[in-house]
Amino acid sequence: MISERQKAAVRLAPVVAMALTFVILAAPAQGSDEVTNAEAGQTFREAFRPGMKLQQRVNKLESVLLEYDRNKWTDDAEWAMAEFAMRNGYLEQAARLHERVLRRKQLPCLQAFTRTTHLYRTSRVRFEQWILEQTGHRYARRKKSIKAIPYNVLPMSLSGQLGYIYERMGRNRRAIHCYRTALSMCPPRTLLQRIYGQRVRSLEERLRKENPGLQDQKNPEQPVPEWQRMLRDWDKKQAEKSQKESRKKQGPSPLEQEKYEALEKLLDRQKKQQEEQQKAESDEQS
Repeated sequence: MISERQKAAVRLAPVVAMALTFVILAAPAQGSDEVTNAEAGQTFREAFRPGMKLQQRVNKLESVLLEYDRNKWTDDAEWAMAEFAMRNGYLEQAARLHERVLRRKQLPCLQAFTRTTHLYRTSRVRFEQWILEQTGHRYARRKKSIKAIPYNVLPMSLSGQLGYIYERMGRNRRAIHCYRTALSMCPPRTLLQRIYGQRVRSLEERLRKENPGLQDQKNPEQPVPEWQRMLRDWDKKQAEKSQKESRKKQGPSPLEQEKYEALEKLLDRQKKQQEEQQKAESDEQS
């Protein structure tokens, strides 16, 4: 006779077979993604071999975009091509590449190898990251619970660079829009916040001088990428949290302390008046 365990094994056999089939079919797809990332990464690294000419480097970076599907090195290749274009005076190409990276829904980021190259160390992204590191911020691809404040400087820096490019091209209204976008992503109370704010104000003043009889027309609102909205919300929560912690450590402000003391005096005065009134009434009755 067949035992209950054998009957259960017979019933589970088709389910196990289907699960194994799914794993076998899914494994090549996952492996192909890893292979694509590895091959694209190898091609990207070849673009930074010493002794290569600029056109050879650009051709390697274009291969990362043309020969492979979207992978984790796509942002790095487009950022590097934009840097080469901007440094050699090809502002239109640099602007198109920056816009292309920022229009994606996914948060743009750079791989660890890219941040070790001479191109990154001499870029504006690295300079702005160094400024933020002085206030406890560090470059992070993800949000982790670490002592330093994780911050991905790339979206803000690309928006600021777009503003600089459009300003050089004489497209001041577009430059103001890009600078405002960078300003909205700046951590509060930092040097970069003051820098971008000053650029916005100076360009607005220039526009008013050029068109004294015209009011500045606001640019039509553009859809905000999901990653940008999440980054703003996260930065806002971090700022509120730090404010609450600082208030707890510092205690009430001088203004709040003065209000509290004035309120105490008022309550004491009212209490004395009530006592005097009750005493006068008792005297009259006696």
